[in-house]
Amino acid sequence: MATIDPIQPHEATGEMNNSHQDVPPAPPPSVDIPVSTQDMSFASQIKKPAAQYAPSQPVPSRPTQPYRPPPVSAPQQDRSLTELSDKGEAIVKQVISGDTLLIRAQKGVNGPPTEQQITLTMIQAPRLARRAGNRDTDNGEATQDEPYAWASREFLRQLVIGELIQYSVEITVKNSKKIAKVTYNYENLSEKIVLAGLAKLREQPSKKGTEEYDRIVQFKEEAEGLKLGMHSLVTTDSVRNVQTITQDNATQFYEKNKGKTLDGIVEQVINGNSLRLCLPATHHQFTAQITGIRCPGTGQQSRDTDSQDDPELGQRAKYAVEIRLLQRDVKIRFDGINNQVPLVTVLHVKGNIAEYLLQEGFARIMQWSQKYLPDQQTKDKYKQLENIAKQKGVKIWLGAPPLQSTPSYSGDRKKYQAKVLEIVSAEQLVLKTGDKQDSTQKVFLSSTRGPPRKESDSSRPSRALYDQPFFFEAREFLRKWLVGKKVSCLLVYVAN
Repeated sequence: MATIDPIQPHEATGEMNNSHQDVPPAPPPSVDIPVSTQDMSFASQIKKPAAQYAPSQPVPSRPTQPYRPPPVSAPQQDRSLTELSDKGEAIVKQVISGDTLLIRAQKGVNGPPTEQQITLTMIQAPRLARRAGNRDTDNGEATQDEPYAWASREFLRQLVIGELIQYSVEITVKNSKKIAKVTYNYENLSEKIVLAGLAKLREQPSKKGTEEYDRIVQFKEEAEGLKLGMHSLVTTDSVRNVQTITQDNATQFYEKNKGKTLDGIVEQVINGNSLRLCLPATHHQFTAQITGIRCPGTGQQSRDTDSQDDPELGQRAKYAVEIRLLQRDVKIRFDGINNQVPLVTVLHVKGNIAEYLLQEGFARIMQWSQKYLPDQQTKDKYKQLENIAKQKGVKIWLGAPPLQSTPSYSGDRKKYQAKVLEIVSAEQLVLKTGDKQDSTQKVFLSSTRGPPRKESDSSRPSRALYDQPFFFEAREFLRKWLVGKKVSCLLVYVAN
């Protein structure tokens, strides 16, 4: 965009220096998103120096085939890090209840790591509510929390989610259910939960009479004496009133929370940009999409998958979000609603997950959704981060043409003189900037919007100039004033 000032003929001296220097856009600040130190092999380091994103040489041409991670054979890695056996170390991916964990290997081989569900030995925690149709419910009907079920799960979640634990499977029962002794920071998790009064002892004949069993019985008696948790005489606030948001009440729920930033928990990652969220203060549970971005679909659900999506990359994007946000405490900002689905920004204490996904090439900007973002600064930052991924040619941008750098104008090239050759519209001009025959430049007047030129309903397309109100008059005003005259130009900005 430029500002144009007409000058007198005797003032027209000098010509525009038409050389440009390609300089890549300045890198934005680094994005800081939480990740376990035992991340899988393909997970990127989260905090990187911003300087490394400025390429020192032109970006080479890239292959056009879909992304496929290079194969890694299992023997090249320590099997204790890539496999789950009956004894070892693992990362807690999800806390299902106060006595059940979903654990994963510390690293994956050619994809996300293996997972396994284990139940803590010698204890039984209260059962959480289940939605109708759940296979674990009686007759498929919805159930309520047992007293202190939520408190039990939250106690364990806040203690071990995303952490490295040690486990040893003691019994494998029907349906391959594994009962294991689990320790964290050299403490037995079964003993900690019983001591907090949030689980009861389970009959396990092989343990009776052992030192380990006698110790956990002592902890149970201590919790009973202090009337902790399940042993308390007060149970009125120990059962959640779960409120599930559906399409019928989604709009009302959004209007109540519009523009607010509330504490939340990520209960499920459906795909890279679609999450199941919980507001612990009110126990609302709802599905939401991350504002402004879209990740590839996982191929498991028709609603989240596009015909051009790479399901393998979609699974990687989902896993990248899981290891950073699943069951983590976050801030949820309500930005908008689309098709009865809330659009939210998810903020962790270490960063915005949308920024990480854009910078690493797991997501692209969606214009229809980006309009719900609260300010232009956020939109500009998202665009800068997407450009970084494009420039590197990673993930969804593999094989895409290299991003063309925006020319940098400085010094005298911001101010130049030219001759007006043509008035295209009230805001668009064609200038002659040098002595050569092809040295012309099309510019737009900055901060100006003239009458729009629309398609004409007339059978004569040439009539379009006269059919739009004031389009012809505005163009004529500039034509009579500027055509053939020397003007002084000041470059304000260059739009991509």
